[in-house]
Amino acid sequence: MLTVHLGPHKTGTTFIQRRMVKNRPLFGPDFQTLDKKDPTLFALIDVLYPPQTIAEAMAATDTIRVRAKLLGQLSADVENMLVSSEDLLGPLPTRRGISGLYPFAKITLGAMISGLEQAGEPFQFAFYQRNYRDWIGSIYRYKFRKTPERTFAPARFQQRHGLPASWDVFLRRLEKTVPPAQLHILSFEQDRATGNLGTALFDLAGLPREVQARFQPLEPVNVSQSNTVDPAHWKEQPKGAI
Repeated sequence: MLTVHLGPHKTGTTFIQRRMVKNRPLFGPDFQTLDKKDPTLFALIDVLYPPQTIAEAMAATDTIRVRAKLLGQLSADVENMLVSSEDLLGPLPTRRGISGLYPFAKITLGAMISGLEQAGEPFQFAFYQRNYRDWIGSIYRYKFRKTPERTFAPARFQQRHGLPASWDVFLRRLEKTVPPAQLHILSFEQDRATGNLGTALFDLAGLPREVQARFQPLEPVNVSQSNTVDPAHWKEQPKGAI
């Protein structure tokens, strides 16, 4: 089974990918991981990331299918494979002048699914859903990390970048694009509360808990808000649209 971790950005993806790389010596022959430095995955990201218009996304679909098929074929040689990149949905929202919440994902993800189906190997997708208001705040703090004193005005920020009020519209689009049996929405907050972010993803991908228990500890990086790594904050779920 090929498990494709879609991110999104600012949901601990870098931390999870570092855990994958750091602990590879623990994985047996039946479990393999690929991060964005792998040539096959990088080649796919290289065509998924650049589109800035619907026309550019449509023009890329044939190449996306070919490269996704190659990725799917890699998984034929192993019982379980986990690949991870937040850029599979496109650039971090607000970047590159793109308005909206992963506006081309329906096109590019559809082409990716087509390519994976052509490979003939089973696959599934994982998406971490984070409290939307917290998530928007992390994007803002990351975008303006050089000016931390800047006041965050969520409504103005969302309006300026064409971002919706919640995940609802995007998730409906995602659920229409990915077959229900192949889409797994994971809770960022619940997974973080375990103290080992990535546990739900590794479980889904078929990595035994006894192997995960031997993982070497790592410090989080690229953290935009201190609350994200503060266990005291985890005890209360943030209010607001999810």
